[in-house]
Amino acid sequence: MSVAFSAADNLYVGPCQPTLGLRQPAVGPSVADLVAAAGTIPGVRATAPVDVNVGGFAARRLDLTTAAALPSCDPEPSMWQLPDGAGGPPIPDPGGTVRLWIVDVGGTRLAVAASWPSTSTAEQLAQIESVVGSIRIASPATP
Repeated sequence: MSVAFSAADNLYVGPCQPTLGLRQPAVGPSVADLVAAAGTIPGVRATAPVDVNVGGFAARRLDLTTAAALPSCDPEPSMWQLPDGAGGPPIPDPGGTVRLWIVDVGGTRLAVAASWPSTSTAEQLAQIESVVGSIRIASPATP
């Protein structure tokens, strides 16, 4: 189980094979663009997004659950590339879930990704919700 925060500028063509590169054209810059693109990740089933609030900012939340059997994956599967070139949040093990909160922070898109295996308990999931519920985001500085 984990909770991670990152920028998400574009998705990999296939998370099991990030060496195939990033999507072309790239995912658009809005929260809605990333939510729509996340729903098309190969090997992953997405729930309908819902409007939520994270740290005082409007967000959209959706769950991505992997198929019970995934095609052969690279050792480091990842949904997107971080700005420094490293892989972003991994796709979960077969049957596992990643919950994404895509937040618009003053025009900057922030992704909060929590992942857990299919064996997680209700208490563990409540802990993740508690962590995300405790997030406070400072308003971006105005020039």
